[in-house]
Amino acid sequence: MLSVISITLQQVYAYSDNILEGVRFAENLDAHSSLLDLTDESFDDPSQPRYTFSSSEGDTIELIVRGQYDHWTLPESVENAVTYIGRPDIVLVDSTGDPILGGEFTDAAPIGNMIYQREGRQVGLLQAGFPTVYDTAYTATDRTKTPPAPRFPPATIVLLRLAYCQKFGLPAFLCFYKDETGEARAKEKYEGYPPTRDYDTGTKYLHEYLSAQLLDAVYGTYSGTVEDAQRDILRHMIEYLQDTPVVRSSASSRLEKDVPALANQALINGQQEEFIDHLIEVINGREEPDPAYDITDMAPDRLVEWTGGHHKRKPLNATVLNSSLSPKTVGSGQNPYIVADTPALIDAVSSRYPPLTGALRELNSDLETVVITMKFFQKKRSNCLVKVDPYSGAIAAFGEWLSRDITNEKIRNVLVYSHSGCAVTDLEVNNKLHRSLEETADVVIVSVGDDNNADQWHLM
Repeated sequence: MLSVISITLQQVYAYSDNILEGVRFAENLDAHSSLLDLTDESFDDPSQPRYTFSSSEGDTIELIVRGQYDHWTLPESVENAVTYIGRPDIVLVDSTGDPILGGEFTDAAPIGNMIYQREGRQVGLLQAGFPTVYDTAYTATDRTKTPPAPRFPPATIVLLRLAYCQKFGLPAFLCFYKDETGEARAKEKYEGYPPTRDYDTGTKYLHEYLSAQLLDAVYGTYSGTVEDAQRDILRHMIEYLQDTPVVRSSASSRLEKDVPALANQALINGQQEEFIDHLIEVINGREEPDPAYDITDMAPDRLVEWTGGHHKRKPLNATVLNSSLSPKTVGSGQNPYIVADTPALIDAVSSRYPPLTGALRELNSDLETVVITMKFFQKKRSNCLVKVDPYSGAIAAFGEWLSRDITNEKIRNVLVYSHSGCAVTDLEVNNKLHRSLEETADVVIVSVGDDNNADQWHLM
């Protein structure tokens, strides 16, 4: 008589912004993972497709995709993640609703105005206890140019994640895939592109980690495989910072070009294996962040003078530049600027614009102040448009990176400033921009007028 062997499927739920994001996640896992094979799929209930994956060890996972967050009663962990600042592409939990992983999987590289657009979602995931991944391209194309020009994500997009690893004690990973058009344009324009890298296959590292994380979350026996995958991704991220810039620069690495003020440059160039060892201990809960490995500390003598670019005529910024306050930034072309002498900042701006005195006195005079200058609003005929993206993400990113150290101790005030031809002062509470300001800023100042003048001031 034949015996019947019953296999219990370990279920994992993938909540996503739309059902296609979840389906794509499952299909990519099947296409790129060497740890998991797709053995079955079911669309009997089209609102939640089911994918069965098996490992070579015989461990089986049923991945249940639930698209459109609003369609479901969300586990508390997922609710916390998606209501923080923005909605991630995908959030994975086990059968009890405990966090497994969340991430962003995008065809749009973080370049131009979109560099920090997704950061609010990533911070929300980390705040809710989810390890995070961000899948993006080594290089993309600027289609406003003829022919389309190659563009590269800045070093800050990697540094932010290394800082998140330390601040949250969780994996915060970024993996680069090769966009065919971007790679081809870069090879045409720049001699020696692409650089030789030992860890050049981001798609492979990403899906090995995703698979190992899923298996370990439900079976608890894959921690060694998880850590091997984590180490590959950290090396992959650090190699991107080590790349020699192909865009005209005397800097020896992308890190030196984009963020020369980083105090601990040796963590990326020279001590990277030691740094990676420490990060592995921190993100797996075995060590606290060590100040010797602080990836957020800036060297005062290497900060770059902030000249303002197209922001320099905006009334508050012009006052700062004209008041001998010596605003600095972490690298050329960086938007936020740092004022070391907060009492002098308060005095200078209050003297020029007395209505701001009360708000500015809310700043801690013992701390430096980072000023994040944006343009939240745009006048269009008789309407005033609220520009939620990319600013909600940028505020979250700079607030996390520059206002708190790796132990999350406050080291700088955050003053967010916007100037435009109109303003909406009663943002809805569930608006991403409102949530980002609420979570990040100490003081929010909005001026309304032409490029050089403020006819109105609003405090938000």
